[in-house]
Amino acid sequence: MFRDKQFLHRKWWLILVVIVLAAGAGIAYWQFTKNAATAQTGQQSAVQTTRVRQGDLVISTTGTGTLLAGREANLGFSTSGTLAELHVVAGDRVQTGDVLARLDDIETLQSEVLTRELALREAQLTVDNLQKYAAARLAEAQLALAEAKDAYADAKSNLKREGVERCSEDALTAYYDNYMLLEDRLQALDSGGTSGDYYLNVIYPVKTQRDKAYATYMYCAGYTDYEIESSQAKLAITEAEMKEAGDYLALLTENNGIDPDELALAQNTLASAQVAYNKTQKQLAGATLTAPFDGTVMSIAGQVGDTVGTATFITIADLQNPQLEIYVDETDMASIAVGYAVQIVFDALPDLTFTGTVTSVEPALVTVSGYQMVKGWVAMDSGNLREGSPLLQGLTASVEVIGGSAPNALLVPVNALRDLGDGEYAVFVLNADGEPRLRMVEVGLMDYTYAEIRSGLALGDQVTTGIVETN
Repeated sequence: MFRDKQFLHRKWWLILVVIVLAAGAGIAYWQFTKNAATAQTGQQSAVQTTRVRQGDLVISTTGTGTLLAGREANLGFSTSGTLAELHVVAGDRVQTGDVLARLDDIETLQSEVLTRELALREAQLTVDNLQKYAAARLAEAQLALAEAKDAYADAKSNLKREGVERCSEDALTAYYDNYMLLEDRLQALDSGGTSGDYYLNVIYPVKTQRDKAYATYMYCAGYTDYEIESSQAKLAITEAEMKEAGDYLALLTENNGIDPDELALAQNTLASAQVAYNKTQKQLAGATLTAPFDGTVMSIAGQVGDTVGTATFITIADLQNPQLEIYVDETDMASIAVGYAVQIVFDALPDLTFTGTVTSVEPALVTVSGYQMVKGWVAMDSGNLREGSPLLQGLTASVEVIGGSAPNALLVPVNALRDLGDGEYAVFVLNADGEPRLRMVEVGLMDYTYAEIRSGLALGDQVTTGIVETN
């Protein structure tokens, strides 16, 4: 803060020095010129002066404009169909939400929306249930793992191997002895003859007993290839199922009871159902055209009974709040900005002056008929417009953009100002003796001719504007 004060103090000293030097130089120059001119025969020097006067100062630039609607909407149906209803004609004034036209077969679209809504709810329920029953799914996975472990243990205990006897040694010996006994008996019976009755009643029963004894012995002696292979396959299956159950339990445990793949699938189904529902709902809504804002129907592309598509069918425009598209020359770009007031005179209404405000200025120059122009937009003041009698689109106008105004201001010619730099100005004021004295002034608006003096001068003060020679 102290350094700032020192800087300001030195700045004002420098300004004071500049003022003193400028004043001294001005007076010296004035005296030198006056004396030099007086020394010449038949000539005298005169200081050109003027008095501070009061008046209005307006900074403005002119341009051209074209009247456009404040808003415009091109309305089209969302799907093709037959036009069943049309409630407006071109030129009608409509209010926001008014039904303008409607396609037929609305009931079919409504039914489709209900079907898609049901599918959407089911998809949402699936996603919700994954969260809702997460704890139960985790418990089921734990039970499934326990059952898979039991099945694996059973398969492992029942595994059959080649060369392993099915029965005990004593049982196997007893079965073998029984088989050999029957075999010996059958051999003895074979020597008794081969007549039919003898074979059927004597030999065949013993042979049958012998075969059964042999089968029993072989069953006890070891496992078949099928039994071995099937037991091994069952063991592999139960082992894989146990691992799968363990992995699934670990997955659910890690994700709080929710299978991420199942969740992703459910969410994808939900998203697809939402898209389908939105589409059918949009088609239903788009089968009826309503006014998006208060406006005037500009055009209609058909009549009841026509087959219509999705192209623009009705155009609506807001003519009660028009805007003006304006252009000014690039040399006047500093004289147009958002918020500046605008005066408008339409070529077709030369006796009326409308007003408005600049709402936007495009950031790049545009080329119009080979000239570089600044393009802007003007919102017209509603007080200028007559209710029910809107101005027609396309009207051309002359515009004056008001960059600033100073009514009843103290004014001096621009060439009376002495620019001291950094926005500081001074003027030479003649005192009672006709001597010029440099005086600091505060300058406001300024055009090519006059400058507004906000402080430093009074009405009627005489200031110099330069030195001229007169005969």
